[in-house]
Amino acid sequence: MCSNINDTTGLASGTINTCVCRSGFYWSSSTLQCIRNCSLISYATQLTAGSLQKCDCQTKFLWATGTENCLIDCTSLTNNQGLTTNTVDVCTCNPTFAWNTSQLVCIRQCQLVAHSTGLVSGTTDTCGCSNSLLLWDGTNAKCVVQCSLINHNLGRPNSSWDTCTCETSDFLWNTSIFHCDLQCGQISDNSGLSLTADDICVCNDKFIWDSTNYRCLVKCSEIAFTAGAKSGTTNQCNCLNNFVWIQDTLVC
Repeated sequence: MCSNINDTTGLASGTINTCVCRSGFYWSSSTLQCIRNCSLISYATQLTAGSLQKCDCQTKFLWATGTENCLIDCTSLTNNQGLTTNTVDVCTCNPTFAWNTSQLVCIRQCQLVAHSTGLVSGTTDTCGCSNSLLLWDGTNAKCVVQCSLINHNLGRPNSSWDTCTCETSDFLWNTSIFHCDLQCGQISDNSGLSLTADDICVCNDKFIWDSTNYRCLVKCSEIAFTAGAKSGTTNQCNCLNNFVWIQDTLVC
């Protein structure tokens, strides 16, 4: 009697030993049973050994008896929040990630990350950074400036990812190029930053740049009747006997 066999809807017309199976099952005349047709189910591979109703599933998928489907196992994937409602193969990703249906993974949206150049090949959550002075910080998901590679810096402030603290008030952080810029405008006797060097100011006539102390020093060696620079100053020279220093004109 077909009514005594699982998953049947009744006797097939014109037969005495063939039952009609409900949708998703087929009749086995050798075993006189309704067997689930796993070929009709996405991501299913075959019947589970010893079962007439359960299918084995592809990697990343689990059989869900209640829905009679192979559902993606979102809990086995990183950066996800669970299965998307009414789907079998889409997980809801964490913020800043997007679901990739072809790879069945949550992939970081690098276009939302400042100074990134897109995903690093072969990864799903690591972005490349646009500058050799920047390094990917996986913990905070940012391209972080490597202050240790930058001259005249004291390290990165705890609250910032793209700023280094410059070593003295003579330097100012330039976020656009990740550099400690010398502030020539605050240094006396200069006419601006040298075009060929990052930490050299162009000094006015009669002055020379002191790269150790970042100052313009008067060129006493080129001034007549001088005996060298006066200690503790940048714009005064010692004069020989019988001569006095004239500050306005920088002569002895």
